[in-house]
Amino acid sequence: MEALLNTFEDKKTDMVFYNGDMVSHVPNVEMLFDGFVNSSIERFAKQTPFYLVRGNHETRGIFATRFLDYFPTPTGKTYFTLKHGNVFFIILDGGEDKPDIDLEYYETAVYDQYRREEAEWLKKVVESDDCKNAKYRIVLMHMPPIGGKNMWHGPKYSGELFLPILNKANITVMLSGHTHRYSYDTPETTDANF
Repeated sequence: MEALLNTFEDKKTDMVFYNGDMVSHVPNVEMLFDGFVNSSIERFAKQTPFYLVRGNHETRGIFATRFLDYFPTPTGKTYFTLKHGNVFFIILDGGEDKPDIDLEYYETAVYDQYRREEAEWLKKVVESDDCKNAKYRIVLMHMPPIGGKNMWHGPKYSGELFLPILNKANITVMLSGHTHRYSYDTPETTDANF
């Protein structure tokens, strides 16, 4: 965490995005604050805002249901948009990588339905004037919706739902995490045309 925060010594940073899995699970609010919020406040967040793209690990733990209490969004959902200068940000939530019936959730998860609702919202977003008129359109989503036949349920389903919409929206770039490795994928190597 410290190495990451050292990159924000520059006072010209307008905002910071954390692209999910900032903690391994959320059993209580202390996990969030001890995990990264306190360090962020100490280093930059008193003057520079940060946004947390929800990762699949932020969906785990009894306190995960309180995510929006600490990281509110304009939509009241974990997916939202943000306009900054000539950049239009689309923040998506791929939910959990496991199927809803996985033992992790004891059959209480409804991420498939959540993603379907999100896809309907996304269709409207990409048709908005803010999106269409932006010079750059940047999508942030923790789990990349690409990766071929070895993808788990969540990223695969997100790709099936979101990529057809995003492929028509002249997206500049998508930034993701989740895989714990650096890769740069292009339209030539994926189903995404961005």
